[in-house]
Amino acid sequence: MISEFRSRFNATFDPARSRGLRDRITLETGEPVTFPLSDSPVFVPEDLVQRLADELRRFFAIVRTEEYRREAALWVPPEHRAAGPVDEIPAFSCWDFGLTKTPTGDVVPLMLECQGCSSLMGIVPWFGRLLQQQIGPGVTPLLSHLTWEDYRGDLSETLDGAFLIDEDTSTQRLRTDFWALRNFVDLGIVDLSRETVASLDEEPRRLYNRIVPAEVCRAGNGAALRALFERPRDWVSHPDWFFMLSKRSLCRFGEASDAVPHTEELTEETARRGRTAKGYVLKPCNDFGGRGVVLDPTPKDLETALASGEPHLLQERIDLARIVQPPNGPKLYCDLRVLCLQDRPVCLFVRLARDLLCNISFNGHYDWCGITVGLVPRSNGNPPLAR
Repeated sequence: MISEFRSRFNATFDPARSRGLRDRITLETGEPVTFPLSDSPVFVPEDLVQRLADELRRFFAIVRTEEYRREAALWVPPEHRAAGPVDEIPAFSCWDFGLTKTPTGDVVPLMLECQGCSSLMGIVPWFGRLLQQQIGPGVTPLLSHLTWEDYRGDLSETLDGAFLIDEDTSTQRLRTDFWALRNFVDLGIVDLSRETVASLDEEPRRLYNRIVPAEVCRAGNGAALRALFERPRDWVSHPDWFFMLSKRSLCRFGEASDAVPHTEELTEETARRGRTAKGYVLKPCNDFGGRGVVLDPTPKDLETALASGEPHLLQERIDLARIVQPPNGPKLYCDLRVLCLQDRPVCLFVRLARDLLCNISFNGHYDWCGITVGLVPRSNGNPPLAR
């Protein structure tokens, strides 16, 4: 999106140097990257970063209100509610913005999803640092930290001494992030099981929750999850935030910001309207990774979603713009996921795609598509949001 940086990157791209970067990740994490990783960063202008930051300040102010927290607590399914008090805001959160263009050609971010859980807080900033070291000092992957050491210090303060817990960590598609984090902070890694829960009952440890409840239940491990959640624990971020800051939040945020496309919960009434109107996206509220998302749902899709008993949203579909020109091939769609530590934007996790669904599950086989990082110019030598 910054033509000067994009042109220079495309003209000087060296596949051998990119392979060397991947080899370094493999060496330091113990296995090749476990998800599609794009060789191309996205160069994001400062004014766009500032706009994203302004929206996030507005949204965090809403999340902190007693009214929001009271309503959001009702979104937590009883079978997945974790014991103990919930923090004021989640320790980690991510905020997804799709990019569209106005008739005058301006790039506009619109928020499509948010989640009160962690999302690649290790590998994405680190990949950005490795790319920045190749590209030069004019850009940075960090939005508000002055140096990589500053970010690692904040990450250590949040995670040191904790156990990361997830369903079968050795097979998680995004597990490269686990191994990267373990290199940066004092972090243990354990699998969710009845045996693990029993061990934690005997010797409590601080827990860094990476569990997606729907994924655990599909794996038939719901009993272990219930045992984990049935007593208060020392959480890095309370598990209820997975539901309390989620797709359902968009209905509330949309009341305060025009950066959220029109979003409403799926009901019999909204389904009837959806049968006669085009331009919707159907989204399950409590799942993850693009599962169950339907572009332009049919009446049958709406009926099936209602019959499932699970909450769904209907969101106005936006016209994503092909914005990023890789060194070869067609221009790509991209979305920007702002990764936050507390309420502080850390970096931009970016997904590049040829298809309108930017999820890597649908685009990872295309050249240049997959997960990458947003690099931003240094203003007077500092990141754009440096305090």
